[in-house]
Amino acid sequence: MRWISPDGYVLDGNALNPGKPVQLEEEFNDVTGPKHFEVFEIYDSIFDWLIRRYYSISPKAKFEAMIVKDWTALSDRQWQLPAPSEFRGHSTFMFRDDREKWSGRIASASIGCIPFKIGPELRREDGTLEVGVSAEFEGEMIFATDPRVSLILMFPWGRGEADLTDYLSKYLQQQFGSVIRSAFFKGFKEYLPSGLPKEWDISLSRESIQGSPEKAENFALKIAAPRPGKTLLAVKAILYGDPSRFMVSEVLGVEGCACI
Repeated sequence: MRWISPDGYVLDGNALNPGKPVQLEEEFNDVTGPKHFEVFEIYDSIFDWLIRRYYSISPKAKFEAMIVKDWTALSDRQWQLPAPSEFRGHSTFMFRDDREKWSGRIASASIGCIPFKIGPELRREDGTLEVGVSAEFEGEMIFATDPRVSLILMFPWGRGEADLTDYLSKYLQQQFGSVIRSAFFKGFKEYLPSGLPKEWDISLSRESIQGSPEKAENFALKIAAPRPGKTLLAVKAILYGDPSRFMVSEVLGVEGCACI
């Protein structure tokens, strides 16, 4: 299962401009093949438990599956990528068939960069990580064009572009409504301190990145946590010369558990 352009190029894993037309394709090896496809938006893992408990996700679009040649099905029409979240700067999508098979990801983005994460995929059930005394998490940015972006570390006690609390409040309210917004702030109250946990140090290895479609660019999020504490973090990439175009990474919850 894969996303393709109208002229047949595979688009899985790409970040595309809003309004880009795409189609849904599946190669199958049984007699009947799929009957329909549904497109869903994909969210940060830290929101998963809330969505499962309080929110029923509806598909963004539905398509009939047409058998176009032996063992290949195609959506009955094209789909135009919607505008990205105004607070997040990107929106990510997957589609599934009627047999619960899932495609790869595709994104609508305000800058030419694939939505990026910080930290490992394997996390606790609530989407958080234990960092111990110290940790260094790598972030990788893959660009389709060559923008120059500044990197800003976001945290709950931040101000302006660094204000993670304000971002979460607006994003959750717009995307899910007041029930999930309130449940998130109640459930993660301990991860929203009013200041840096005692004796902690948090920093980024780079303040800016010059993007290039020829190679991936990496940065490191460094955390020193010699005393217990918890916080949420994210990284915001802002396009030089046009602050209205940006991208916020997946939100990361971290807990320092060791005392020295």
